[in-house]
Amino acid sequence: INESTAILNAVSVYPNPANNFISINYNFRENQKAFFHLFSSTGQKIISKTLNAKKKTQNINTSALSSGIYFWKVEIQNQVPQNGKIILLK
Repeated sequence: INESTAILNAVSVYPNPANNFISINYNFRENQKAFFHLFSSTGQKIISKTLNAKKKTQNINTSALSSGIYFWKVEIQNQVPQNGKIILLK
């Protein structure tokens, strides 16, 4: 993977800790499909969203979720998935 590809496919999820929403910043080619998944600490998939390449940022409503540790994964077509941990404090 070259440096320009790494920058193109960079993903950030914030704020951390979060409360009623999280934001996803991303940058990928318009011809690629991409998905955001949020999992509980037990591995249950709670949220799945298709990411729009033209937007570059998407907000996810987490107001219905309880406080705790959650894990996220962003899958971009033909790329290694990116993942991380986010804490919700209510």
